[in-house]
Amino acid sequence: MDWAVYNMFRIIDEQVEMMFSFHHYKNFKAFVVKSLKTKQDTYRGEGILGNRTREWFLMLEELNELAKEASKQAVETNKALEDLRRVNYKLLADLDQCRNRSGLKLRAIEARHKELGRELSTEKELIEELQKELEKERLSLERAIERTFFLQQESHQKNTEFGEMQHLLHVKESELVEAKLDIQKLKSEHASLQLVLENKDLQLINARKNLGDEVNQEVA
Repeated sequence: MDWAVYNMFRIIDEQVEMMFSFHHYKNFKAFVVKSLKTKQDTYRGEGILGNRTREWFLMLEELNELAKEASKQAVETNKALEDLRRVNYKLLADLDQCRNRSGLKLRAIEARHKELGRELSTEKELIEELQKELEKERLSLERAIERTFFLQQESHQKNTEFGEMQHLLHVKESELVEAKLDIQKLKSEHASLQLVLENKDLQLINARKNLGDEVNQEVA
């Protein structure tokens, strides 16, 4: 490659390097090098190197057009990249806000979790105390039921005994009534006998008196 070709390549290289991104520039540079080498080989093969300058300028114009198009695409690409950066920045900002909100929510949830843990612990202690009280009440109720059952049995036994005593009392009352009747009868019989005895005594007295009178009469 001669000096003119080198200078042209350097100028194009500087222009393109200013307008293209690194990726587009590498691809474009490789294309230009390949084109120049192809044309240089062609010129040497045909022996027409005298016309190279005119064709180089034509190529330069084509390259300038391509550079303008590439520059336009680069501007659009940069604009898209800028938009992408803004979107990324907004997304990062939103992500930070979400992370901050999530952190606040997480801390609130953790605080609520601790509070609920304390409440549950307190309620657990209360439940344990209530269970103990219920156990005491259950034992007391069982003892009261046993006592009530014992009293019911005792009351049933007392009622049975009372029934038996009441029946015996009725029997005794009946016997007493009969005894009273017997006594009344005996009293009546005694009164009758007393009257009979009194009559007998009176008859005996009269008989003695009559006998005495008779004896006296006989003696006289």
